[in-house]
Amino acid sequence: MRLSSLTISRQAKGRTILLNCANGCVDLLRAPLVGPDGRLRADRPPEVTAALARRGHLTALDHRQEMTLLRDYARLLVLQNRWLQRRSGYVMLLLSYACNFACDYCYQKDIRHAVGGRRFGPAEIDLFFDDHAPALCPDAPPENICYVLYGGEPLTPANRPAVERTLFRAGRAGSTVEAVTNGYRLEAYLDLLGRGPGRIAKLQVSFDCDQSLHDRRRVTLSGGPTFATVLENVVRAAQTGVAIQVRAHMHQGRADALHSFLATMEARGLLAADNVTVYLSPIKHDFADQRDEPLAESCLSARELAALAPLANSAVTRRQRLLARLLAATTGPGPANTAFCMRCKENCYVVDPLGGIYACYEEAGRPELRIGARRGRAVEFFPRRRQTLDENIIAPDPAEMDPLALITGGQCAMTSRRIAAQGLADTRPEADRELVGQALELAIDDHLAQQGPEPVTAHLAINYADDGDRSLPSLIGRLAPFGQRLERALSAGRH
Repeated sequence: MRLSSLTISRQAKGRTILLNCANGCVDLLRAPLVGPDGRLRADRPPEVTAALARRGHLTALDHRQEMTLLRDYARLLVLQNRWLQRRSGYVMLLLSYACNFACDYCYQKDIRHAVGGRRFGPAEIDLFFDDHAPALCPDAPPENICYVLYGGEPLTPANRPAVERTLFRAGRAGSTVEAVTNGYRLEAYLDLLGRGPGRIAKLQVSFDCDQSLHDRRRVTLSGGPTFATVLENVVRAAQTGVAIQVRAHMHQGRADALHSFLATMEARGLLAADNVTVYLSPIKHDFADQRDEPLAESCLSARELAALAPLANSAVTRRQRLLARLLAATTGPGPANTAFCMRCKENCYVVDPLGGIYACYEEAGRPELRIGARRGRAVEFFPRRRQTLDENIIAPDPAEMDPLALITGGQCAMTSRRIAAQGLADTRPEADRELVGQALELAIDDHLAQQGPEPVTAHLAINYADDGDRSLPSLIGRLAPFGQRLERALSAGRH
């Protein structure tokens, strides 16, 4: 027997925490599972060894055999998820490529001049809702569709007629509307923010940490500062009740700027606001950037991100929430995240005013990367749509399967292409393992605090305690009867 390749083992607070990243089983041991030599210790009671094997932490399979089972299991989950995804929709309405900022890392900066100034108007919005939206998401009830106003910059005075028409049409259908905005002209949209039909229900606004860094990276077209204006607009927007996600970009070597930004947010009352959340994110370089390192800039380790969990969300807290749900589970498949982002999910699109349909906002404006087109009243999908849907966690070679994939959803396909093209070492799997490990420690602490005194036993099964055999062959057997039916149903679909 050996420790499963799918199990993360963490030593924390005098106990061993085990998480199987495929079946979701979490277990606590009083004694270390692995000795100083890296081998499994042999001094466990036989009943503990048997329990750990049933729960997938110990296995007699070699790595390739285990990854082959993971791939077979993941294929079934992909079918299940794609079927479920067709019951909802996520459509980014790229109103115009025009922007009032000149950020040095923008995905669109190399194409903005070429795509021109065309924008959606009210008539184009009506055409979209009358003919295109039903073709994009035919199986999704309107109330399950979210429309995201995007750009360029969507919330400018020039886009107001299209925004108002979108809110009217979406509100009448019962759909939700959100916006990704730089916040610079947000004061002109305060009357359209808030909860309920016909309003923008959620905003995402980005800052490059504090004013000293932000005003060098996120500037106006003439190079002017933007921090103070955006911050004031966010404070005013928060008073409308609209949900606001503040995206704080992290930069290498500038942890000081991040902490300064959080202090500013606290001073303005935003950290205490129920409708405002802060999300800490590494900043990815623009589409055409060919610099070698880094592919994503960050200034905090996974442990440091975990320490900031009471103040701000991050990749750690996102995984902590997933694990918290798993810790309370009694039955079911466990983690089932088979897609990293929108590009490989059903009914997720970016639609631009030039008629293009894209799978990813990073690709928008590059006609060769379209997955479809709107021509007149018709919608046409290209073969590339099937290709993007297949860019999920399934690897052609089982040995290339990521053991953490069902928790992380794999990796960004765009970044993977850049890594391959530039011959760089991919350090993301190791970083993900540490992020998941830190999230596991946070989730376990919270779970045990809610459960009361921790039992003093050699082995404690935290979840799925009465769910029988949780090995991958057993889970595959549970899902397999539905696999063929799902595959037939998906194949009969339009895409």
